[in-house]
Amino acid sequence: MFSGIRALLTLSVLLSSTSLFLTACDTSSPPVSSMAEKSTVRKMAQPFVPGEVLVKFKPSVSQERIDAILKESGTELIAGIKGIGVQHVRIVGKESVESVVKKLSTFQEVEFAEPNFRYRSQ
Repeated sequence: MFSGIRALLTLSVLLSSTSLFLTACDTSSPPVSSMAEKSTVRKMAQPFVPGEVLVKFKPSVSQERIDAILKESGTELIAGIKGIGVQHVRIVGKESVESVVKKLSTFQEVEFAEPNFRYRSQ
């Protein structure tokens, strides 16, 4: 009787181990890091509003200097986003969003500049 129970327990342990091993070796789903990269790429591939850029200046920059940089980069202020200190600007010339972002990023007074990306909730 004990040998039958022992055999049943051994078989049960072997089946459980095999199931765990096969689950751990499942390669049908991508690794977590790959999924995160795809998520980031998908987010960055979102379209942006044509002719608009978001720019944040360093806190010590005067309003006069901000106005001069915006004019020099061919943009004009649409609105300031209070609370986060970001300027929502419009490109007044025919330059692309990418080239204006690049130009704004060269100023030492600029913390960051980026296209005005459209994000959709799912």
